[in-house]
Formats: sequence, structure tokens, C-alpha cells
Amino acid sequence: MISLSEYMNDSNLPRNFGMTLLEKLATHCQKEDETENKYLEGLCPDRISLSENWFAGDAKVEINPAGSLHNAYAYYAPEYLQGKPWTASCTIFALFSITYKFLTGELPYIGNVPDELLTNKYGLKFIKKCRKERFLDLSIIPIPFRPIFSKGLSLKKKHRYQNIGEMTGEFDELYNHIDVAELVNEESAHQSAFEISRLELEKLLAQNSSDFTLDVHKEEEGSLDDLVGLLELKHYLRAGVLAILKNPEKAKKYKLTIPNGLLLYGPPGCGKTAVAKKFAAECRMNYAVINAPDIASTLVHGTQRIVHQLFAQASLVAPVILIFEELECMTPDRSNRDNTKVAEDTNAFLCELNTCVERGIFVIGTTNRPLMMDSAILRSGRFDKKIYVPLPDEKTRTGIFHKYLYDRPIDKHIDYRQLARLTSSGYISSDIRQICDEVACRAFFEDAIITQALVEQVIRDGGPSVSQQELRSYEDCRRYMEPAAKYSSFAGRIGFRQ
Repeated sequence: MISLSEYMNDSNLPRNFGMTLLEKLATHCQKEDETENKYLEGLCPDRISLSENWFAGDAKVEINPAGSLHNAYAYYAPEYLQGKPWTASCTIFALFSITYKFLTGELPYIGNVPDELLTNKYGLKFIKKCRKERFLDLSIIPIPFRPIFSKGLSLKKKHRYQNIGEMTGEFDELYNHIDVAELVNEESAHQSAFEISRLELEKLLAQNSSDFTLDVHKEEEGSLDDLVGLLELKHYLRAGVLAILKNPEKAKKYKLTIPNGLLLYGPPGCGKTAVAKKFAAECRMNYAVINAPDIASTLVHGTQRIVHQLFAQASLVAPVILIFEELECMTPDRSNRDNTKVAEDTNAFLCELNTCVERGIFVIGTTNRPLMMDSAILRSGRFDKKIYVPLPDEKTRTGIFHKYLYDRPIDKHIDYRQLARLTSSGYISSDIRQICDEVACRAFFEDAIITQALVEQVIRDGGPSVSQQELRSYEDCRRYMEPAAKYSSFAGRIGFRQ
């Protein structure tokens, strides 16, 4: 006895006996009691054994006991992958999937992908994605049998054969009146409509021994309205990005494409990450935050491999938003470096950015030092939208003070506007939060309430994070990043709405 999976790997396999295989397997499985259904659970080529030269005469078929059920997702019905019990309809789906693979060398709905790529959780996500987005290619199936395959491989259980007897009845009627050998030309060249590219194949291969696991956060509640101020920024994001993301069909009529990415730059601590996360929340999309150390590697080509894995994993859970923190550390300027490894790592990152939209990936980069990034990343087609996020203005500082003080033991006469005026030069959002925490700590130690005088004293004792010289450098950077700046003179800075 030889495993069916070994037969399938034989390039000299007589494909025209595929219908014979389906008939013999169906006959062997035609017991409909509950015990048999349980025995057939997880049916796949690895569990089926055939006698040698089975296609030349009488064949003996054996179905081996179920071992591990994790390595044949592509042969399992959708409802079984969703956790429902194995039924006769699941057996039928498996039988037709096996026969389809035998005839075409491909997996239904998935295409020409090696089985070993579909044996882990990433492969399972890939299968579900393919079944959702792709149609069933029946071009190589003999025309008279296409309706049977279409019904047997239906993704909806109610449209599939409900028992093997129903299927074999229709099959036998056709099989007995048609010369199947004449209908299937084993020498014909068949090109799958879903043949995976070499690059995509390499990415999927990387999943089986991944150095990186993408930590995806499920969509969160909230919106850009949770941010205080930034009215022009919100309008720009909604009109120029969100509207297209939410209405792709309407955008298509106007020949508009989804921007490839969004770059948020400016002084540290001003809420760039907060904007990115609230943007994801308003999009109702999952997101992942990636920091520079997450993709760092001391191995030769190690970072390049991780970058490929990162984007490959993102494509399997698309649509998704990737938020890259400290982007300047991931794509440093190559012109000022002799380090070949750094240049290659930057090249790998740039190549992945080129095709993000096609894969359902929207990229948001945040940086405090945009001039340290490689200039190639700023061109159109990578980060199409570039927005400067400056220091919080007086109105926003007032809101931030209120947010971090109002629910603590405070004097009801505190003047939040006066506190905002005292922090007018170089104070970032995180500075104001630190002031509020320090005030609360002193009041706690003295067992007193928070007063206006105490807050003002803490402000005098400290200082801003951004000096005037640094602020001028950021304004110079903003002018360099034109035309982004002409769209982003955001007077309402950053904070959180109550």
C-alpha cells in the first residue's frame, strides 16, 4: 500500500484516473452512521493508502486512523475550521478537494501552493482569506463533471451534498455514460489563475520558521474626536484618507487610489502615536505597533528576513494598519553610511512599502527626526501623506491640564487657562502630564489638596522638554518637508477630549 500523498507527488501520475479515484474513495466512505463520520474526521491524502497500480485494475483503498489533524486545513470544510462538528458534508468537501488536487496539482480556491505552507496558524488565515476572495477554478475539470465539483466544493454547507449517497447517485449516472479518459488531457498545460508569485511563496515559507510574530490589536472603540484640537488635521485625514478607505467603490469612480502611507513627524511627546491609534479606531481596522528593536538583528540579512516576515504576516490578516515608531531608526539615510548591512536593511523596507496598498496594508510612520531618514522613503508611492504634529497650543494645554487634574483632590478655583499660559514655550503634552503627576505626589505627601499655587510652583521648578533652538530646527524641518506643511498648519494641537 502506498500513501495517496506520495502518488500526488509523482510527476508521471495518470491524472485521467482522477474520477476513478473519486468513485473508489466515495464507495469506501459511503457509511453514514455517526461512528463513521467520527472515523473520517480530518480526511486528507496522508490518511489514504492505495494498492499499487490501483488504476490498472481492482484497487484496494484504506483510510488510516486519524493522527494529527493540524496539517491539512486546505482539505477541510469552512464550517469545520470554524469549530463545528465533522459531518458527512465535511467528508464530501474533503473527497472533492483531494480529487481536485489529484487532477490539477492545486488546492481548490487556493492554487499552486505546497501543502507544507498551509500547516500552521498563518496558513490557516491564508486559506480563509483565499476562500473569501477567490473563485473556484474548474477550467481543468471535465465539463460534464463541473456541476458536481461545484456542488461538492461549495463553501456553504446548505449548497453542498448532504450525504455521500446523493453524490454518488449523480456521479455514477455521468461516469457510466462518459469516456473520462478522453475528457482529461494529462499533457495539457494548466496555468492556475491563482498561481502564487515567488516572492509571496518565500514569504509564506518564512512563516514556518518565523523570527518575528506580528502582535495585532483588534479594532478599538474611539475616533479622532477623542483628541482635543487638531481640527485641520482631523479634516485632512478624513477627507484625504479615511473617506477613500471607507468608500473604495466611490473612489474608484473618481480614479482615486488609497494612499500608500501616512508619515507623522514633529517634536517628541506631542501625540503622534495617539493620532495613529485613533485613526485606526475610526477606520474600524486592526492595527499593530512596531518599534525599531522589534526588527533589529545582528545576523547577516537577519533584519531583511524579519521585515519580509512582518509584511507577509500583515498581508494574511489584512486589512490592517501598521504603525512604525521611530521610523528614522528603521530607514536611516544610506548616503552618509558605508555600512552595507544598513543599506540592505533600508532597501528591504522600501521594497515592502511599494506594494502595501495592493495587499490591504496601510502604513503609518512616526518620527521625531525626519531628516535622518533615507530620502527615498519620502517620495510618492511610499508615504503619500506627510503631516507635521507640532507643540500643543494654549487651548489644548488647557484641556490637558483639566484632563489630568479634574478627578483628583483639587481646589475648585484652579485656573486652567493660567496654567496653560505659564507653559507656553516648549512644553509638550507629556511635560504637562508629568507636571500633574508631580503636583499630585507633593499633595499626597503633604496630605493636602492640589492648589493653583502648588501647580505654579511645580511649573517653576521644572522646565520644557523642547528648547527654542530645537523648536527652530523642527520648523526648519517642516519647511523642508513642504508641501506637507502647507496642508498642516494645525493651530489646534494635541490632547484628549473629555
